[in-house]
Amino acid sequence: DYVLCVGRFDPNKNQLSLIRSLKGSGIPLVFIGGACNGHEKYYEACLAEADKDVTFLGWLAHSDPALISAYKNAKVFVAPSIYETFGISIIEAACCGCNIALSNTLPILHYMNLNKYTFSPKKKSDMKNAILQAFYDKKDISNRESIKKQFDWSIIAKQHYDLYESLIRK
Repeated sequence: DYVLCVGRFDPNKNQLSLIRSLKGSGIPLVFIGGACNGHEKYYEACLAEADKDVTFLGWLAHSDPALISAYKNAKVFVAPSIYETFGISIIEAACCGCNIALSNTLPILHYMNLNKYTFSPKKKSDMKNAILQAFYDKKDISNRESIKKQFDWSIIAKQHYDLYESLIRK
């Protein structure tokens, strides 16, 4: 069992706080992604702060079986962002059956029932408590099928088409 975080490294994504919040807990933390242009020093700070329980896998292609395996085998997926637009990696993790620990600032909370393990991204103790609860709870896959249906590409494409068509008609 491990905690997974996927995405580019930059201060808004808040990985340094995640590393600090789990430091010394003995819980394995795995990162997939790398430095965002202009934030290489932030990534280096994350590498320097990490203890033996943190693994950095770098960037993985969406077609890489290791990415799917990382999602499927993670106990918890965490999105510690201070601000976020949506977070496709959250959908991917939920579809793979991860318990989802999310910053309470993420708009995705308004679209689906993922507020069981939420935390303030600016409070490391909140973050740690939510992640520990998600880690020690049984995997909850109860909403996986509804998420898959809600975010199926054919449904999203139809919604886009309908939106554009309604705009053209105005």
